[in-house]
Amino acid sequence: MTDYLNLIYKKVEDAIQYIYHYKAQYPDAGNLALVFDIDGTLMNDEKPIQPVVDLYNIGKSLGFHIFIITARDTNGVAETIAQLDKIGVSEYESMYFRLPIYWDMNEYKEKSRKSITDKGYHVVLSIGDTAWDIGRYGGYGVLLPQ
Repeated sequence: MTDYLNLIYKKVEDAIQYIYHYKAQYPDAGNLALVFDIDGTLMNDEKPIQPVVDLYNIGKSLGFHIFIITARDTNGVAETIAQLDKIGVSEYESMYFRLPIYWDMNEYKEKSRKSITDKGYHVVLSIGDTAWDIGRYGGYGVLLPQ
């Protein structure tokens, strides 16, 4: 196994422990959410990053609401949904796509996470491969290697 995958496995193992612990502390909370990025997080070149997909599925099984915030723009919605379905990522609460004219990723991702909290969800954990994936309103941030 490569160093890259070893790092991902370690970070995801820590994230899994974190969400199990959090859920045990708040077993009746119905507003807990996890936020995932797509590229470099759930998949690379349409191939799943399996430890992250496993985290996704564990989160779902524990009753977390799942949100996906991607830097992909709205021109690729159908293609993105098909790619995620192919790797077994479905049944999420909502997916956020940026407008094609919007280039400030940090602001876009922060506003997207804020909108999740504004809807009454408590973001417990965010995971992604860039700092803007795990910033403000993101709960515990898991930054994956690039």
